[in-house]
Amino acid sequence: MKLDLLLKNIAQDEKTLPSINIEKVCTNSNDVTNESLFIAINGTKNDGHSFIQEAITNGASAIVSNGKNLEELGVPNIPVTNTRLAASRISAEFYNHPSKKMKIIGITGTNGKTTTASLISSILIEAGHKVAQIGTLGLNAKGFKKRKTLTTPGPVELHEMFNDLYRENFTHVVMEVSSHALDQFRVADVDFDI
Repeated sequence: MKLDLLLKNIAQDEKTLPSINIEKVCTNSNDVTNESLFIAINGTKNDGHSFIQEAITNGASAIVSNGKNLEELGVPNIPVTNTRLAASRISAEFYNHPSKKMKIIGITGTNGKTTTASLISSILIEAGHKVAQIGTLGLNAKGFKKRKTLTTPGPVELHEMFNDLYRENFTHVVMEVSSHALDQFRVADVDFDI
């Protein structure tokens, strides 16, 4: 996907976006390969802006950042107001909004998310739907190797999961949505049906 199309309606200055190829979106500099877009987010333990140079060394073609205190990088540096929100928007766009193509059911609350998600998944499976469950127990989907995740994965991983599930003809995803995920915009661009 071309960077200018990927960041349309996201970047502060769309007119200056280069039309370079982006093959991967990352928020972890260790995951960056050639033609990656690295989004520097402030994590709970580390600030992604401290890893921009490492991402470039690993092959990042462009950076999305808060735009503050950054020297000339040698690759396009696209400033945004909120990198966490940008990560959600960019991930949804990069994977062509897969959550809009399935029924997504989100479960939130202090207690009982896993139990509720499991019950809903079981009911939908009994009704004949192809269902995946995402939450504390990881990704649980028939035909997929079980993946351990955060209760609610980060936006890049989440939209990639949705895309993989859609390509394998899943019709429903039941997922736990933690309060941290809501606060950190991890699900800001998930098209929830319920």
